[in-house]
Amino acid sequence: MTAAWGMAALERYLLYVTVASLPLQALTVIPGTGVTVTKAAGGLLVVTALLRRLVAGKRPGRPSGIDVAIALFAAACAAAAFWSGDPTASRGALLGLVQYAAVYYGVVLAAGEPETLRRVPALLVVGCALSGFGALSALVFGAPAPTVDAPVIGTTIRRICYGLTDGNEQALFLLFGFGLLLHCRELHAGKRLPWAALSGAGILGGLALTMSRTGWLCGAALVGVRALAGRRSWRVLIGGAIVLAVTAGGVLAVRPDVGEAMRRRALQGIVTGDASIASRVVHYAKAAEQAAAGGMTGHGLMTAERVAGGYATPLGEPMHVTVHNVPYIVWIETGWLGLLAYLWLWANVIGLAWTAASRERRGASGEGPSEGVTRGCATGWASVAATYGVFSLVMPFLYRSSLAVLLGCAVAAWRSEAGGGGGSDRGRGLE
Repeated sequence: MTAAWGMAALERYLLYVTVASLPLQALTVIPGTGVTVTKAAGGLLVVTALLRRLVAGKRPGRPSGIDVAIALFAAACAAAAFWSGDPTASRGALLGLVQYAAVYYGVVLAAGEPETLRRVPALLVVGCALSGFGALSALVFGAPAPTVDAPVIGTTIRRICYGLTDGNEQALFLLFGFGLLLHCRELHAGKRLPWAALSGAGILGGLALTMSRTGWLCGAALVGVRALAGRRSWRVLIGGAIVLAVTAGGVLAVRPDVGEAMRRRALQGIVTGDASIASRVVHYAKAAEQAAAGGMTGHGLMTAERVAGGYATPLGEPMHVTVHNVPYIVWIETGWLGLLAYLWLWANVIGLAWTAASRERRGASGEGPSEGVTRGCATGWASVAATYGVFSLVMPFLYRSSLAVLLGCAVAAWRSEAGGGGGSDRGRGLE
């Protein structure tokens, strides 16, 4: 057994642990440290991935368009931190972003082998399914103890989650697993279909209990896109309807109040929607004035709450502490340079995903050769990125190391499917 072979095995193991623990991070804190297993494994993954390539005499990697876009965005964040009105908070946030970028790079290196990458979606789906079943068990049996069990603000509706400490973030991860389950054909082919149905039931049950209206809408959109993209869309629609009906029926049979809570949650959105939209329009307009005043480099990282908070709604009620929109937060904190770099980054993400998905479709329809071995993973990871893109327009998620892991997996899948990377190290003579 060579050193390179042993390090490759460790690299794969660390990648699997990092991905599988993403939806359950609040439950994986290492005692006495305050550090989660996800972060510890991700950090070791970066070091191992780089060391293995140095031992094998291989360059760490050749920059591509998306890597350059990430570097430009990082430079804009650094400029914002340098000119910040709150240097301590901004430099701390910059250090966090640098760490996340390193994790992203390590994941790209580790997941670049198709044999490794094809196992990653199943691990994330299993983690999401465990999260969903944990929430259902907490609701029905009172055990295990949920990580979130609190009424939705302004209502008596319970929001129950098992895995993370924020209901909307938990919904986001469940959607990631659901998107991969829909698109990665290896996950629901042949004998895997019962496993996929069980996992889907757990994910959908957990998603329902998050009480996230955005999550529900994104879930329905994922099913619609999958049905339209497939050649046998009726099977997807019927299968999805059966899984959803069985899951919903089981939950409602045990706890009828859940159905009433969901009905009231949806009604609340309809009744208060106009006021919410009007409030956000006013808030965003005022926040835009502050963002424009920040000039080219913005007000600095971690300043959006101070800059954009404190406004009142047209009804005289206090607004949320910050704008619930990631591009807006980027504009406020990093200025015009950061906003342009962020948009350029997402242009690269969309372009790479589109290229990989197009190549995948051509290969599946016999119109051209396909060298990818992930069988649907490129499209699945594209759905992950698209789901985050939609969520980022209504939720202020930005500083999340876990998203760096998911983006890294997505880039590795896209490169493999698009012919811009991938191929095992065994084939390159590294083992």
